[in-house]
Amino acid sequence: VTVADSQRELGRKDDALATYAQITREFPATPQAREAGYARLVMLYDAGDASLVNEVNAFLTANPTAPQVDRVSLMKAEALFKAGDFEHAAPIYQIVTGKAKALPENFRGEAVFKLGWCWVQLGHQDKAVETFSVFLHDFPGHAKTSAALAQRGSAQMQLRQYSAAQKDFASLVSGHPKAKEREFALENLALIHGQLGDQTRMAETFGTLLKEFPETAAKAKAHYWIGKTNFEKKDYRAAATHLDEARKLDRAQFFERSSLALMLCFYNIEDVDAAEREIEFYKKNGGKAATPSDVIRWL
Repeated sequence: VTVADSQRELGRKDDALATYAQITREFPATPQAREAGYARLVMLYDAGDASLVNEVNAFLTANPTAPQVDRVSLMKAEALFKAGDFEHAAPIYQIVTGKAKALPENFRGEAVFKLGWCWVQLGHQDKAVETFSVFLHDFPGHAKTSAALAQRGSAQMQLRQYSAAQKDFASLVSGHPKAKEREFALENLALIHGQLGDQTRMAETFGTLLKEFPETAAKAKAHYWIGKTNFEKKDYRAAATHLDEARKLDRAQFFERSSLALMLCFYNIEDVDAAEREIEFYKKNGGKAATPSDVIRWL
């Protein structure tokens, strides 16, 4: 074992792996064999070796100690997670994280977070909410707190738990101003405000999103809903600016809705020329709906 450890320290990885394998082969069922087998698995894990999962399975049949079982099980879960095999990674994470003091706190926190991520990827949103709640309660200062809030909020949205999701995204926005998930949180917080009927806060939040992330992928969506909110408030000039921008940015999603609302904007501010231009533009660009009858009669 000392020879193998020395080879590993000197960077002679192939020699170390071979020596560890020799120990487990020639001295099976000894404490030294278990120690060598565990050290070999750590090296395979660090190297991202594709054989790790099979090697772990073999090691677990060699009567390892309880702490070794927990550690190598976690390695197996990590390898499956990295390979995108969330279905098989999740139950291993669940077993290891469910044991009292099975892992050091930093390892356990990461494992609980990844278990939650597995549930999200597998579509088990209720389990994701439960797991991320455990993570946020047990590891409040963890580096992935903002990511956990984002993921729990997203899962709650899919479960139509809008008030709970609103709290998570609001907490992320107010408590983690530098988090990379802030853009995602602002977009979804705005949508939740709208879902809960608070159009003013929705428009304000989308405004903050555009200010802080001017190239956000949700730019068209933000402009449309800000325009729609201004329209409902009868601020038709402001509405027209945002609605026009929305259809420029995303014709497929917003051309029809924005164009029809724009006709009504110009009708309400009694801009005849703009209304006529808008009708002509709509028809030339394949508009499918009839021009609003109130606008036709007025013209």
